[in-house]
Amino acid sequence: MDDLEPPPVQTDETEELVGVLLRRWRRSGNVFGDAVLRAAVDILRCGFRRLLPAELLGTVASVLLADLGIPPMGPERLRAALAWAGEPVADSVAALRRHDDGYQLLRPLLNAIVADPDYPPVPEAVWWAVAEHAAPEECWSIAKAAHEAELTAIAESAGRRGAEHGDGLGMYVLSNVLRAAGRDDEAARWLKSAAEAGDSDALRTIADDAAAQGRTEEAVARYRQVGDWATGIQLGALLYREGRLAEAEEAFREALPDGPPLVAHNLGAVLRALGRPAEAEPYFAQAAASGYTAARASHARVLLQLGQPDKAEMCYLSAIGSGATELAAEYGEFLEQQGRGGEALRLYRRMVDAGEFGVVPRLANRLAEQGKTALLADLFRQGADAGEDYCKNRLAILLAERGDLDQAEGLYREAIAGGFLPARNNLALLLQRRGEHEAAEELLRAAAADGDVNATNNLGALLHRQRRLDEAEPFLLQAMAAGDVSAVNNLGLLQQTRGQRAEAERLFRLAAEAGNRQAPGNLAQLLSEGQPAPKAGFAEP
Repeated sequence: MDDLEPPPVQTDETEELVGVLLRRWRRSGNVFGDAVLRAAVDILRCGFRRLLPAELLGTVASVLLADLGIPPMGPERLRAALAWAGEPVADSVAALRRHDDGYQLLRPLLNAIVADPDYPPVPEAVWWAVAEHAAPEECWSIAKAAHEAELTAIAESAGRRGAEHGDGLGMYVLSNVLRAAGRDDEAARWLKSAAEAGDSDALRTIADDAAAQGRTEEAVARYRQVGDWATGIQLGALLYREGRLAEAEEAFREALPDGPPLVAHNLGAVLRALGRPAEAEPYFAQAAASGYTAARASHARVLLQLGQPDKAEMCYLSAIGSGATELAAEYGEFLEQQGRGGEALRLYRRMVDAGEFGVVPRLANRLAEQGKTALLADLFRQGADAGEDYCKNRLAILLAERGDLDQAEGLYREAIAGGFLPARNNLALLLQRRGEHEAAEELLRAAAADGDVNATNNLGALLHRQRRLDEAEPFLLQAMAAGDVSAVNNLGLLQQTRGQRAEAERLFRLAAEAGNRQAPGNLAQLLSEGQPAPKAGFAEP
């Protein structure tokens, strides 16, 4: 059974002819020819993957005619309808082309119809007719299409027919249908059967699940059992994460001949991690030349490592000139490291004026170092007006410092709505200034649950000020474990409140040695006879 031919190139001329075919179809008034063409479209939408048998076209066309109250076509009418659908309109282009083994619908015509949102869905009776006509080894594609159309009963029936026939791909598709239906145990059995039948998708799925659950050796064995370049990428990445660099190198080398530029880039990354930058460089160059954007930055970095800054700069300039403006910030950092701060500053300004706001953090640092507060505010406002959530957050911080809490709150909320979650911590600090402690606590708890260390520390500090010491301590310990020095100082304050002076002193000293600015004063106050109110530390990114 032959698969459909690959889609032809859709030139402007083909598009024009498709328009002619559609107009002929819709204006013909040929009820039976219309039914045959609609049948061809719907059969293919059901996932049928080979040339369309005349018998199946007749069966499905009769189903469609029945919906209109028209009796089924006899053999003569079917032959006439197929002949009409196969009449060329120009240059021998016809809607339906006849082959020895069946009929083929013109692919651009199918694409035009499928792209029409108003074209009616495939009737369920058509799905069942196609599924019944398909050979068992074809049922997987019918099941897959039905599953995507959320027709579970049809998907399961078709998938089970293929699976019970011993088709590995049918078993795999059936396992997906059953898993989506919540029948996990049965799905797992069919997935295992599909893997045992050698289905690569099933093996890859089992390997992915094993990797996600930390069963590394099982995942490695399954990936190796598949053996194609796509799985080689996954295998190499897993081995790289596990620190098994020599094995990762082998996996990427095996995937290199047939794989995309990503493989060359990843092989370069492994070689660089193995301390072989000179070997890594040509692979980064290969991936970059093939258009893989991430490789351009990696190529520049390895050239710097090899002591070739001029070539590295050419990589940055070539990438940025080709549209990879996201590398501008990194190139600016390179310029700064080369002692060319003025060039870096001009680059940042040029990128911002061009709407590339990825350089804003570095430009902001330069302006802050120079004490240009007004320019800093203008920069953040420019980015905020362009919809950049990072800039909204930074502008809100400046406005809050100036006392403009209403405008700052609005910007924080816009940044949060846009997905810039660190703004939750800053909005919580603003709400605390207003005395809205319950709302602040709710924000901090949400941010802390998402792993925001600053928010975790500030939540502990807030609970401490409310004398909820037992609630506060776990959050401060969590932030301290994550490396937040301010949390060490705040934990010292909590121990001081409990009367644990020795522990508080130890924590203040630890925080002071780590550079916390409040800790030295708090330590001095603790050691003095009078103990003024200590200073808590807050984080505000």
